[in-house]
Amino acid sequence: MFESLFNRSKSEASNFKRFDEYLDISGMEEIRDVLAGLKADDKYAYLSNHEGILDGEFKSITTKHPYSSIIANVKTGLSDAMFSSDLIQFMNFRAVYELIWLSIESEEKRGLSSEEINRIIESDLPFKLTIGLDEYPMVNDFDILDVWFFKRMAGLSFDKRAMRLNSLLCKECLNDLNDELGIYFMTFNSLAFAAEYFTACFALRDDRDEMNCDDVVKAWLLMLNLFLSDIKPLIF
Repeated sequence: MFESLFNRSKSEASNFKRFDEYLDISGMEEIRDVLAGLKADDKYAYLSNHEGILDGEFKSITTKHPYSSIIANVKTGLSDAMFSSDLIQFMNFRAVYELIWLSIESEEKRGLSSEEINRIIESDLPFKLTIGLDEYPMVNDFDILDVWFFKRMAGLSFDKRAMRLNSLLCKECLNDLNDELGIYFMTFNSLAFAAEYFTACFALRDDRDEMNCDDVVKAWLLMLNLFLSDIKPLIF
């Protein structure tokens, strides 16, 4: 589905010792190796020139948007309150669009035009990913994305080990990867929030109300693949 990304340099992987206790989880070693190579990745380094989120673009969505009814379901089901205690919120859903935006802009090494951003905002890719995740090409029906789907997502929780792993992945990136490159914290948050959204989707796909370590790892692999691959053909 995506080009192979996990043959990148492992020269810095030994610096990620805090991941060792999670190497029993399938895919964790691949995540560690990719994170270890991100400092030398030109596409990731481009993010040091990026600042901003797709906030106003969502506030301006009207009924003319091709998927306005689904987005209305998301807004009803997921909290957009600043101090909500829900683990998965509207900002996580919005971050999937931001992930796509950041991936394409970093691939092009230039700012995207308003028309290009509108194409991202009006894309069905976030809904395909919500339902199909790493098997998204097979999705062509979005009926499952009703208000109840997103209300159930809002009620998800992490098991204790998964919560520690998710926190470690975020803090590892924030503290060890972004400081050196000077990446704006909201830009990184878009990637981390998108990974959390996919984590919730994996749990729901297995009909569970608790997110586990397998969900976290699969979600981060999906997020990293989407960011590091050339996904322009999926949008334009």
